[in-house]
Amino acid sequence: MKSVYIYLLAMVSILFTACSSDDDMNTTNATVSFTQAEFSFAESAGMVKIPIKVEGERNGDIRVQLKVTDGTAISEGHYMVTGETINIPVDSDDETFDVEVLVIDDGNEENDDRQFTIAIASVEGATVGTNGSCNVVLCDVDKNPYFKLFGAWTLTATDVVTGNQVSWDVTITDDGEESNHEKYLVCSGYISPQGYENDVPWVLEYSRNGQVNIVAGYFYAAYNFGSFTGAVWVTPMDPNGREAASAVIPGTYNDTFDTIEFDTTDHIMGIAVHEYDQGTGNIGDLRGRWGNPYADIRMEKK
Repeated sequence: MKSVYIYLLAMVSILFTACSSDDDMNTTNATVSFTQAEFSFAESAGMVKIPIKVEGERNGDIRVQLKVTDGTAISEGHYMVTGETINIPVDSDDETFDVEVLVIDDGNEENDDRQFTIAIASVEGATVGTNGSCNVVLCDVDKNPYFKLFGAWTLTATDVVTGNQVSWDVTITDDGEESNHEKYLVCSGYISPQGYENDVPWVLEYSRNGQVNIVAGYFYAAYNFGSFTGAVWVTPMDPNGREAASAVIPGTYNDTFDTIEFDTTDHIMGIAVHEYDQGTGNIGDLRGRWGNPYADIRMEKK
């Protein structure tokens, strides 16, 4: 998991490719392979992507034919691969191309993790590189405490400045990052201060022993505050809510995985604002707090 992750607004273009004739195929020493030998996804993940990388110079198109083999995971019962042919056009600057897989949740059935394999069966216009196949693991979410915390939650807290009770919706996932599994939970949803739409995720440090701690420093976004551009992130703060703290806000989840309570005796939660250099991406001095901080934090699963 990266220590800093910038959320940027960008135009998204969709690349449509047509099938190539044999005369258009690549003739240089290019290779194609999976970016890694194994991928893991929660069985509740829905649509996921498995990247294939292209290396070497290209003077023509490349066509990759895949072969999918069931293991303990059965096609159309536990997963579906949307297409088994990958067309890589010569005019694309992309270095990776995705195999799309729809992961099918089995409901509340507790079972061992399931797996299947995807292999590069043949390639036109290139050769197969290091990882010619990959193992795909579908992790059961019904008996692992980590996955049981995924889903929609309602957060309630006390506004430290006004003393009012507030609440908002939070969704917990792993953000699609395999490196987060059983280490971090990513929370999407935070009350928007001062009329801005705040969409900065925040992070829980996970432990199987029932502990989940609010930590800081993983995700931030740049906002225009008029006189300066600020990098903002959700973070533990000192009890007065004036500065971000390097400590954590300790929390615990219950045995039924539907309640999380945080101890805000020593630290509270808020949004810190630092100067942000748009040209270099560097983060500078602390400029203050954005919106009010919160204590008495409790989450209940919907």
